[in-house]
Amino acid sequence: VFIKFNEDGSVNILTSGMDIGQGFQTVLTQMAAEVLTIPPEKIKVPAPDTDRSPYEWQTVASRLTWSVGNALLRACQDVKDQIFSLLSRAWGVDKEDLYLEDGQVICFTNPALRVELKSVVINGVRMPDGRLEGGPIMGRGMFVPPDVTGVDPETGQGDKPVVHFTTGAQAVEVEVDVET
Repeated sequence: VFIKFNEDGSVNILTSGMDIGQGFQTVLTQMAAEVLTIPPEKIKVPAPDTDRSPYEWQTVASRLTWSVGNALLRACQDVKDQIFSLLSRAWGVDKEDLYLEDGQVICFTNPALRVELKSVVINGVRMPDGRLEGGPIMGRGMFVPPDVTGVDPETGQGDKPVVHFTTGAQAVEVEVDVET
């Protein structure tokens, strides 16, 4: 998953996962809004573009909330780490003293230190020596399920080749008119 901030403070979540009626885009929007503390209406999940969107294995078995959701949480953490690292250097505070609330980055130990998230992710911040640092911030996250072993190419066997299996069933009823 990639998270891209836009100049108006909105966010695009880029993934190759496709919403096929399971509410995937809504779930990602809600997750990002909660972690980044910005209103859901400022978050967009555009239709996938396989030329620009990161790879996603499959859209099957209602697994996207789990797989892409975990990747999104990592992308949000990547964004927070970048922002907090930048501001901790600019403000001379520990990264652990910073948090997000209502679309702002705020310092626990000095609440007067606060800045709009959209300002930081687009413009960067002024450092103590007067220069600007930062600028457009893009988050990246991926999720690989733990303990998956893959398969032996010779035997097709593995201890834990997949996390879950995708199943499907089909049926057909046929009536044959032997006279025609």
